[in-house]
This record gives sequence, C-alpha cells and structure tokens, in this order.
Amino acid sequence: MVTQNEQTQPWRTVTFAVSFYMVTSLVMVLVNKWTLNGIAVPMTFLWAQLLIAVILLYVSSWFGLLKLPVIQGDITYRLLPLIGVNVIGLTVNTLCLNYVDASFYQVARALVLPITVLLSYLLLSKSSSVMILVSCLIVCLGFFVGVATETHSTISTTTPLGIFYGIFSSFTTALHAIVIKRSLDVVQGATMDLVYYNNLLSAVALLPILILSGEHAKVYDMLWDSLDKSGTEGVYEEAASSNMAMRTFVIGALITVSGGWWVGGFVN
Repeated sequence: MVTQNEQTQPWRTVTFAVSFYMVTSLVMVLVNKWTLNGIAVPMTFLWAQLLIAVILLYVSSWFGLLKLPVIQGDITYRLLPLIGVNVIGLTVNTLCLNYVDASFYQVARALVLPITVLLSYLLLSKSSSVMILVSCLIVCLGFFVGVATETHSTISTTTPLGIFYGIFSSFTTALHAIVIKRSLDVVQGATMDLVYYNNLLSAVALLPILILSGEHAKVYDMLWDSLDKSGTEGVYEEAASSNMAMRTFVIGALITVSGGWWVGGFVN
C-alpha cells in the first residue's frame, strides 16, 4: 500500500524543480540582458554559449558521467530540421532580448502556449481540452494588454522590432518542442545524445551567421584593443572599455551556460 508520504514526495520534487527552473530562468534572462547591454556581438555571445555547453559535455564524458555518441552522417542529416529550428530560434531569442526590456522579455514571448497548441493540432493532430483553449485565450489577452502598455510607456526601451522578434521567438520555440519530440526517435530516445548533436551542430551552423553579420571583425577588434597596453590616454581608455566588454562577455556566457546546465540536471 502506498503511504501518504510516498504520494506527496513526487509533488515536492516537482514543486522544487519547477520553482528552481523559474528562478534560474529569471536570473539567466537578467544576466543575458546585462551582457548584451555591455557588448555589441550578440551572435558571438550565443555561439560562445553553445561552445561552452559542448565543452561541458566533453568534460562530463571524461569524468564518466555520460557517454557521448560518435557523430554519424545519416543521423546528422535526419537532425537537420532540428538544427535549423534551433539556430533560428536561439538567434531570434537573443535578438528579442537585445531589443526589449528584461522585464518585458517573457511577455514578448508569451504566445508560446497558443502557438504550441495550434501547431500540435496542425502537425501532430492532437486536440486540446476546453480548459487549455481558455488558458490560451487568457494568454493572448495578457500579451496584447502587455504590448499596448509597453508601447505607450515613456520609460520603456522596448522597440517594435523587439516585439516582432518576440512573436517570431514564440513560433520557433513552439516549433522546436514539436521537432524535438520527433527527433528523439532518430537517436532512439537518448536525450543526452540529442543534446550533444544539437549543441555541437548548432555551434557549427552559427559560424556562417557570425561571418555574414560582421561580428568576427568586432570580436577581433575587441580582443586586440583589450591586449593593447601602449599608446596615448585615449588608447588606454579604449583598452579599458574593451577589457570590460571582454569580461562581461566571458562572465555572462559562463553564468548562463552553468545556469542552463543546473536547470537541465534538476528538471531531469
């Protein structure tokens, strides 16, 4: 017979996991916004986060915490839809945060639930209950009220472009969840294998975007200026600014990746 303590234990675990996820996600948003305010290379910052995540996976493998798969061409080909959606989604998420206030970021992406329900019906033929549809209606109303309030605020730095990126981000996030569900079959349900493929291939796919956006030149200048210790007072000031930007870049990347790592560990 199941005791009352055994019945309440899963609820305590779920409550702790959800609470930890909410708090850590909020901290990660704030740290990301702080970092983006201090640097002018958002796509490079995103690429660095993916690279650090891959490095952490390798470190975990070296310590025997998990076993990484060998990259296979056929699996890579079948995962291309996931990689494409992931790269576009992460890019749009970063741009959204770059163009909206941190306090408005989740509101700008609030349409994730309604779009997920719609895509689940269109792509997976899964219908939703009346209560879920009512929840979607409430979310939509909250989104439009939030956008109307934010756009008429005199102290907000949120731009129409940021709101557009938020809506686009909601779509890519909803689509990403559905694509992940299908992609798990490609790796026989091995979640960590999918995480490894996703982060590694996304980091590779993001490199052309960095080059096309011209951020590689900005990163080179930032690195060069931070190492320049000679010259006039103006050069010293520029070097100090570059050093601050580089520290912001590194600290922000490490904190957000570590936060995501801990969230994944507790939720799983």
